[in-house]
Amino acid sequence: MKLFKHKTISKNYALKAALYRRIAKSMNDNYDFSLHSLEELYHKETFGKGPSFNDIKYYNGYAYGKWLRDQQVSDMISDVKGGYFCKHEFLNNAIQRIHNTSILKDVVVSQLFPFDSGVYQYIKSKYLLDAPLFNAKYILWISMESR
Repeated sequence: MKLFKHKTISKNYALKAALYRRIAKSMNDNYDFSLHSLEELYHKETFGKGPSFNDIKYYNGYAYGKWLRDQQVSDMISDVKGGYFCKHEFLNNAIQRIHNTSILKDVVVSQLFPFDSGVYQYIKSKYLLDAPLFNAKYILWISMESR
């Protein structure tokens, strides 16, 4: 990341902005990523000043990246809560650990066994295991074997 110094924008916000830019550029490169766009989003998020977020996300690259990131985070949280992914799958490299650790630390998995109850009963009776001891990959292998 380039050295960033600005009189009002903090280093932490600049780190978020770099993520927003990376996400938005990977989807569409036709947005404005100027310093003015960064300041516009910063003032909107911090002070609530400026045009509405829904208006600026169509031309401001940072706002579009933030919108994409919000979608990604909500999908990630619902998938972890549903038991379809483990938290560590979203923490594979340094960039993911920087941006995802604080989000995932408060997520509680509410469903330990996302498969149907018939497969669950079959595995429980055959292997005499309790649900918290299951390994997701092992369960998937057993459920595929049982069909």
